[in-house]
Amino acid sequence: MWKKKAKFYLVIAVDQTGVPGTQLPFAKTDGVEVQNALEALGYQSLLATQPIGEKATQDHVNTALQAIRELPEWPPSSSITVDME
Repeated sequence: MWKKKAKFYLVIAVDQTGVPGTQLPFAKTDGVEVQNALEALGYQSLLATQPIGEKATQDHVNTALQAIRELPEWPPSSSITVDME
């Protein structure tokens, strides 16, 4: 049954905390690598754009989580479009 169900992912990779000296320079690269690995395993993105790097703001993450809450229990095999601009 597991193989028959669509599998989705959300990657959040924060690289800036707003506190001087706490930048995470590899978080963006790691987030993209995780995203690529999940897609290679057949997982589908829940969002058109993942909150990675400069898009990993509190507002974007909250928007993404709200969109996920509004999904039906078994969403169709397509990404949700959430504007991360």
